[in-house]
Amino acid sequence: MRSYYCGYIFLILYLNLICGCLPLPSPSIETINDKLSRVALIEKGETILICGNNAPCPARFGEPYFTMGGMPDFQDDTVGQVIKYMVVLNPAPDQFDIKTLGELQEPGPTIKFSEPVLAELSISEAKAKQEHLRYIIFINEKVETTIHVPLYLVPFGAAACGNQTTLEATIWEAPSGKSIGTITTSSKGEFVGLAYMAHLLFIPQTQSEAGLKLTKEILKKLTGLTPDEKKVPSWQYR
Repeated sequence: MRSYYCGYIFLILYLNLICGCLPLPSPSIETINDKLSRVALIEKGETILICGNNAPCPARFGEPYFTMGGMPDFQDDTVGQVIKYMVVLNPAPDQFDIKTLGELQEPGPTIKFSEPVLAELSISEAKAKQEHLRYIIFINEKVETTIHVPLYLVPFGAAACGNQTTLEATIWEAPSGKSIGTITTSSKGEFVGLAYMAHLLFIPQTQSEAGLKLTKEILKKLTGLTPDEKKVPSWQYR
């Protein structure tokens, strides 16, 4: 009996060492709300500025018990990820350039916008003229987690938590500051963790999915072309 018990413990430990933590993708539901007015297609040699606010960490992020962290794959730079997607998915890479805020700031006069959000960006007049700035895209990210099953204590138990990411992109023309409207994308899924020594995690990639959806919609609106999602390596967002 003792040998059987010891063999069982050895098997569990061996499986845990080999399997450890196995993360698997979990399906998510995506939505889009397009409130853009008619957009003039961007012309050759013009520039798009992309900036915004990333969401703070969820309340239980990193918590090693009860909820398994609630959203273990949280990334703190979704705006930066959208910029990377824009570069990779751009169906007309020789048509226009993509800049970050820091690249359009320098000492000297700044563009005077009536919109407070734009005024705070302190965009250099000289830089904007030099780069032929056409559109400013400001992204706001919201991340929500909803606890459903908090029954995890290392190394056993189960946890489930709803994850939802919402990205709202407001687009303005430059240098006029005229608002074109907003595009909002949302991705919602359920994180599930099961543990009995080894851990099995089903993780919805809500931030990446919402960012990818937003990127494709913006590019379609500004270029009139459909981006090829296959250009994004699966390891970058799934």
